[in-house]
Amino acid sequence: GTWPVRFELNDTQAMMPGRNLSSAGKVTVEARISKSGQAASQPGDLLGSGKADESVLKTLADAVATCTGCRVEILNRAKGGREYWNETEVQPLLDAEGARTGFMEIGTDVSDRHLAQTRLETALRDSDALLTTLNLHAIVSVTDRTGRITEVNDAFCRISGHTREELS
Repeated sequence: GTWPVRFELNDTQAMMPGRNLSSAGKVTVEARISKSGQAASQPGDLLGSGKADESVLKTLADAVATCTGCRVEILNRAKGGREYWNETEVQPLLDAEGARTGFMEIGTDVSDRHLAQTRLETALRDSDALLTTLNLHAIVSVTDRTGRITEVNDAFCRISGHTREELS
């Protein structure tokens, strides 16, 4: 078939009487790309997490449709259910006449980098919150080596009654 594949899910595909899509509060659609073409999971199949960014999926679909390469980071799911971030480069494979014969995918697990980035962003948010609280509720001053005040916060000025200019 051709990519991207489009399909519609509706109540006519219900596998159990009385259990229709329209009556579900939330529906998650997951895709498994099967190398073998078999319905049952096989080694080499790609498992989607169901949490991939729509723009990333569009980039992949556009690359397949236009027979071009692309590089994306996508949240995948391993066979055991563990989610991991994969940096994926996809390149078309062409025959001697230039016709597409398939795609080559090179993936690298970048979960550790994503975890480090998340931790860094959290630490920065916490640090900013602490600094904001400190500046609002505490007297803060900075001095040079001689003890001359070079910088103060608003609370220092408010409580001491001095302006920044008077203290410099």
